[in-house]
Amino acid sequence: MKNRAAVWSSARLLNRFLVLCLWLGAGQVAAADLGPETATVGLLELTPAEQRFIEQHPEVVLASGTSFEPFVIQDADGRISGHDVELARLISERTGLRIRFRVGLWEEMQRLAFDREVDGLATAINFENRQRSFDASRPYISASILVFVKHGNPLGIHGVEDLAGRRAAEQKGNLGFERLRQAISRDIEAVRFETFTEVLNAVANDRADFAIIDESAFYLIRELGLTRLIESAFVLDQTYEFNAMFDFLT
Repeated sequence: MKNRAAVWSSARLLNRFLVLCLWLGAGQVAAADLGPETATVGLLELTPAEQRFIEQHPEVVLASGTSFEPFVIQDADGRISGHDVELARLISERTGLRIRFRVGLWEEMQRLAFDREVDGLATAINFENRQRSFDASRPYISASILVFVKHGNPLGIHGVEDLAGRRAAEQKGNLGFERLRQAISRDIEAVRFETFTEVLNAVANDRADFAIIDESAFYLIRELGLTRLIESAFVLDQTYEFNAMFDFLT
């Protein structure tokens, strides 16, 4: 059985890494309780507890979803880049902690995290079902949520009142957008796909009437060449904050 105090300590250490790295990356000096004994790694001072943590966990593996661009981008050769990867690189440079990413279908990546086959999830929302198994970092990005429709909006979808009775393209296992759909109306048919790439193509090709996705979808729409096939209909009164979720065995 895992030691909850140790798990909390792990997340707390990585939280401080995240916050201080962001401050340092901005060229600012922040006041922090580093304790009486510290060691310098790059630009970040580590307490003895933090040094021990890195010695015990020299590499952590975070799972993320296929097509979670631009947060995590995997090219045809398997190389991984993106916003989250750059943030992890900054943390590695400042602390010596190596963070590696594993990318796959989001349902499968969540299963790996819950089964402790990876150390946590990147680009995740801090829902209560995850709080029972993971400790979350501070949010590192927030995004507005939009409703995307086929170009020209042929169905006349201009507000939430127009969504009932329609088909929503949705990523399998994506609890955030599933909950939003259910909160809007129970009379919306969910058409589920493995990736956001498939979700957007479904809207473009009339296999669904709309999709609820955060504003990062604009990046993927451009990359997929769908800018003349898909448009945003309206913005929901909702934002999502993305975290990293950690769970370390002791």
